[in-house]
Amino acid sequence: MTDQIENAAAILAERLANAKSPFLGALLAAKAVPAKWIEWPFHKAFGLFRRSRGLTQADVAARASVSRCQIIQLERGGDIQLSTLRRIFAALDCDLVLLPRSDTLIAKIENEQRQADKETALYWKECGYTSDP
Repeated sequence: MTDQIENAAAILAERLANAKSPFLGALLAAKAVPAKWIEWPFHKAFGLFRRSRGLTQADVAARASVSRCQIIQLERGGDIQLSTLRRIFAALDCDLVLLPRSDTLIAKIENEQRQADKETALYWKECGYTSDP
C-alpha cells in the first residue's frame, strides 16, 4: 500500500509541477487520484498517509504545534478547525486542496480557465505587452 501511495504522490507532484497554473495543476491531480481513494473517509486516509510516512500521532502534533488529542480527534473523524487542519497539512509538507470529483465539472472548470487565460493574454496585448509581464 505504501508503494501505491508513493507512486500516486509522484504522479501528482509531476502533474502539478508541469501545469501552467496551480489551479490547472490541481485539476490534473484530481484526474490522477484513483476513484477508490476518493471514496475513503478522510480520517482513515489521513491516518494511512501519516503511517506511510513513518510518523506517530505525537510526531505530527509536535510538527504542527497542536496537541496529540487533536490528531487523535482528526483520525477518529471528529470535527477540527480549518486553521488547525492547515497547520497539520503544512507540517506534513502537504497542500489542502479542493478537487472536483466529476469529469463534467473538471471539463467545465478547465474551459473557464482557458477562457480566463485568453482574456488575460488579450488584455496584456492591448497594453502593449507581447507576453504576460
